Amino acid sequence: MGINNFGALFTDYEVVGDGDGHALIEANPQVKAEFPIIEYEGWEQITGTFIAQGGGEYLTIGKNF
Repeated sequence: MGINNFGALFTDYEVVGDGDGHALIEANPQVKAEFPIIEYEGWEQITGTFIAQGGGEYLTIGKNF
């Protein structure tokens, strides 16, 4: 198994799902994996940097469409 377009979004608000166990939001994650993540025997490190604008309390991770 693997995933592509994986991202991390930092916000000053809580991202809430639709109540159906899914949360499709329109956002531009600050950190994005540049390649598909396919790891067979361990962990895959994803790193990135960005300049915080302040107020970031929440971290949301998931697939970036």
